[in-house]
Parts: sequence; structure tokens; C-alpha cells
Amino acid sequence: MKASGDGILDRSVFYFHTASGFAQELLFYLDSVGHFFCDARYCVRRASHESFLLLYVHTGKCAAQYEGRSYTMQPGEALFIDCHRPHEYRAVELSEIYWVHFNGNVSRGLFEEIYSRYGAVVSPRNTGLFLSRILPILSGFQNRIPVAEPNVSCRIHCLLADLLTASFEGANGAGRTPVQTAMEYIEENFKEDLALEKIAALVSLSPYHFSRMFKQETGFSPHEYVLTVRIDAAKTLLKTTGLSIKEITYAAGFHSEAHFVSTFKKRTRLTPTAFRNTAF
Repeated sequence: MKASGDGILDRSVFYFHTASGFAQELLFYLDSVGHFFCDARYCVRRASHESFLLLYVHTGKCAAQYEGRSYTMQPGEALFIDCHRPHEYRAVELSEIYWVHFNGNVSRGLFEEIYSRYGAVVSPRNTGLFLSRILPILSGFQNRIPVAEPNVSCRIHCLLADLLTASFEGANGAGRTPVQTAMEYIEENFKEDLALEKIAALVSLSPYHFSRMFKQETGFSPHEYVLTVRIDAAKTLLKTTGLSIKEITYAAGFHSEAHFVSTFKKRTRLTPTAFRNTAF
């Protein structure tokens, strides 16, 4: 439907959707979606709203206030906020924005994870791909096609995955980040002593700065990632060789069989022997 209001310009549209009980119980589900052309008069200020909001700035410049912080969004950046909390967002200049209000599934958990990594403004790696997740939802309403809730849920999930995998590569996505360099080094040298200080020095960062960056970009601490790579190596050895558990312990980079077994069981819920005997 055509949108109107202070600062909302011609060609702006938005649509509402009331989700089925099935969608509300099992899926990410849509509350509303819109495509606005707006000027500096456009401003939304709420104490709360029963949804999470993804707002993508296609052109122009927007600003937001959330959790006591001020944000500015440039083209190619997305605002992601929990609207159950007080919030404000507005156009700073003539802007084109796309937005999606949604709920359901693990929306809160994913929001909290993304917000802890990046704050309320995130730069998707591939802006064209990100926008392509939203456009079919809009076009479905515009063409009066019944909402296929599982498909919409998939698109919302992909939008959140795009934000989870956002990195600090820069606007052009060029070059390798220190975290990518460190991950490659860990994967190639997992048998060695991989102290935090050693890996941080490799990418010319302080241990504190490196740990923070690594967690933000991957969701793992450096130590957790080292253990993950070693466990994956152990799984391969368990299924493809006749090496003993003790031999696999050292081949996978662990220094103690007891530590290997306890770590493996904690992460897989199986002992190494039970994993070896499980058919795949």
C-alpha cells in the first residue's frame, strides 16, 4: 500500500502481515515490510514496538538512537535493533531505505549475538545479496501473491546470517583481515603450541585487541577456535585411521589424553571411541 506521512515521499510503500499460529510457533515471521523514499523530516520515535527491525540504507544517510548510543548509517549499512526497547531513527538527508519488522524463532538470541559483535549498525559483506533477500518479500505483496511463510522465514534467516558473517574488510571487501590470516595459520599449524600471544604477534595486534576482533568476527574466542580445529582433525583421524586414542591425542595437537577425551566428549557428547564406532 502507498505510504504517507511527514518526510515520506512519493513511491514509498509498506505492507503488514499477520502471521499464522504455525509461523509464530516455529518460524521467523514477518510483521511488516517497506520501501521508503524520505527526506530529513522523516523520523520514527517509539518507547517500544513488538518486533525486531532491520533497516537497510540504499541511498542517502540516516541516523539512530539506541541503548544510549548514537549511530549514523551510510549507503550499504543496516540498522538492526530490538524495538521492544526505546529507539529512534530518522533520515538525515534525502534517502532510500528498505525495512523489515519481524519476530519469531531465535530472533532474540541472534539479535543479541549480532549486537554484541557489531552494535546496532552492521555492514553486510555483499550488499547486493543482502538487498536481494528483501526485494522478493516486497514484490510478493506488490504482485498480490499469497505470503509463503516458510520462504519468508528463510529470507529473514539469510538476512541474519549475512549480518553474522559481516567482517571488517572495509567497504569494498578487499584484502584479508587479521582474523582470516590467523584462522588460516591455526588450521595449518594446529599441532603446534598456539599461545594467544604468538597468534596475535603474527598479525601485529595486541592479545587483547586480537581476541576482541576474533570473537567479533567469528563468534569464537581464539582458544575455542583452536580446540574446534583440533577436534575436527581428531574426528578425521578416528574415522580414517587405525591410530590409538593416545596417538590421535598428540596427532591432533593435544598434550594430554585425559584432556583430549574430556574435551572431545564435552564438544560432541561422545567419547572418541564411541564416535569411532558410530556409523555415518
